Amino acid sequence: MRRSYSSSSGSLMHSLENLDLSQVAAISNDLRSICTKEKVQLQDLKDRLASFMERVQELEQQNKLLEA
Repeated sequence: MRRSYSSSSGSLMHSLENLDLSQVAAISNDLRSICTKEKVQLQDLKDRLASFMERVQELEQQNKLLEA
């Protein structure tokens, strides 16, 4: 079964078909680099969130002591 593409998708597909292997490799490396940076950023955000959650727990415990 053949898929039909809109004109913008068709021009994109035509552009992609005209890439040589070195261009494809460069794009692949760029995407890999972006993905790696995003993973590092996500891990940093996860670590920061964990720190904030730990701090909230500490403050809640301190509040319980003060209320007693």
